[in-house]
Amino acid sequence: MNIGVSWFDNEVMPRLDGYSTVRSSFKGGEFGDLERLEIEADSKMGTIELWSEGWVSFDIFDLTIEEQTLNRLLSPDEAELIPNILREFFAGMIVST
Repeated sequence: MNIGVSWFDNEVMPRLDGYSTVRSSFKGGEFGDLERLEIEADSKMGTIELWSEGWVSFDIFDLTIEEQTLNRLLSPDEAELIPNILREFFAGMIVST
């Protein structure tokens, strides 16, 4: 699986209609260059981070219960888990009414 900026554009961004998003980039991080996507829903904040060395992280913080509900850091060797964690991420970002 090729994870990078084009992955954000093709796999993630189309699913975020209605969410507030902020993208940022940082050079020379712990696992290489970092591409970060911050996503905000009514009561949840999520982050997907991609490092140039192949590491990927997913994080959700629920503002209502003031708890982190998802925190996963995947090594390059765990790339096959990304589709499942991405589904878990989007399911976790859905705000119940």
